[in-house]
Amino acid sequence: TVRTDSGQKMSKSLGNAIDPLQVIEEIGADALRFSIIMLTASGQDAYLSKEKFDVGRNFTNKIWNASRFSLMNLKEFKEGQNGLVPDVKKLSVIDQWILSSLERLNRDMEKSLAAYRFNDAASALYHFFWHEFCNWYLELCKPVFNGEDAEAKAKTSGVLLHVLETFLRLLHPFMPYISEEIWQLLKGRFNNPETMGESIMLASWPQADRKKISAAAERKVDMMREAVTGIRDLRAKLNVLPAKPLEVVVKVKNAADQKSLKRFASLIKHLARLEKLEVVTAFDRQQGFLSNIMKDTEVFVRTEGVVDVAAEKDRIRKKIEETSRYLTQLEARLGNKDFADRAPAEVVEKEKARRGELESLLVRLRENLELFGSIQ
Repeated sequence: TVRTDSGQKMSKSLGNAIDPLQVIEEIGADALRFSIIMLTASGQDAYLSKEKFDVGRNFTNKIWNASRFSLMNLKEFKEGQNGLVPDVKKLSVIDQWILSSLERLNRDMEKSLAAYRFNDAASALYHFFWHEFCNWYLELCKPVFNGEDAEAKAKTSGVLLHVLETFLRLLHPFMPYISEEIWQLLKGRFNNPETMGESIMLASWPQADRKKISAAAERKVDMMREAVTGIRDLRAKLNVLPAKPLEVVVKVKNAADQKSLKRFASLIKHLARLEKLEVVTAFDRQQGFLSNIMKDTEVFVRTEGVVDVAAEKDRIRKKIEETSRYLTQLEARLGNKDFADRAPAEVVEKEKARRGELESLLVRLRENLELFGSIQ
């Protein structure tokens, strides 16, 4: 059953139905199709509003922009130079990791589709492309493409092309138009375009191969990503601008992890905007350091000379007072029977959503205030 966000059953007779042709005109058929699949779960009501189609629209834009970036860096790639995927053991850990993640996606897709859980399959596609491929792999590829190592560029180009075209084949049943469009552009990067086939519709479905999954590569890269995320999280909580370089110490569990993480030192410094980085197995927390405990790492950021603790505490307290005051006013409005009865349903829903946002903001602000109180 399709319902509006307020829970009312959607129908033409009630005049609350959404015209799919109008939505297609505004955001495209692929965005509409993907959004609906993402929203539906077997046996559950679907709560629908035009805002819910943003997920498909944003995902379409992300796919197009990421593909343009990839194609730009594949201009000099020659098919067969090193094969689409060279000997995996000769690849960098980063390339091994993304190939392993792609195989996990393929495996998860097969399981979800076999069980007719199309929303799970769509969610897996979304998570892989947005979070694994775009947020991390493309960023980690930039130093390679901007570097002088021709062999590394060729290998990474082959992996990038393989991952992108495999993803498009997995995506095609969900977003047929954009996947076909990008597929045709990929064909132009080959000396022999016929290698890619006439159309993505005629391409074979990717076959999952568990042997290509590398738990070791995944753990190494995950530890690096964890360290970067921990640093970025502290930077945000400390209200330190991205351009401000930091001094960081990352503590790991053992010598093997230390050796592994040190290999990513230049990448961590680049991604987290660091001036100095140390990777250690033991660290006696010193004056002026703030820590962030993660799963496999503990990050220590030097705050001395970077943050005015007293001023930042005062700023957070003022923000808490301001947010609390606004939240009190909003709760009074929502508790007013006249407002609830007379205001349009969509206005009431937006105010309720805003209340939830303010409550979450208050929690974060209080956590940050407590964080500053722990700085030694």
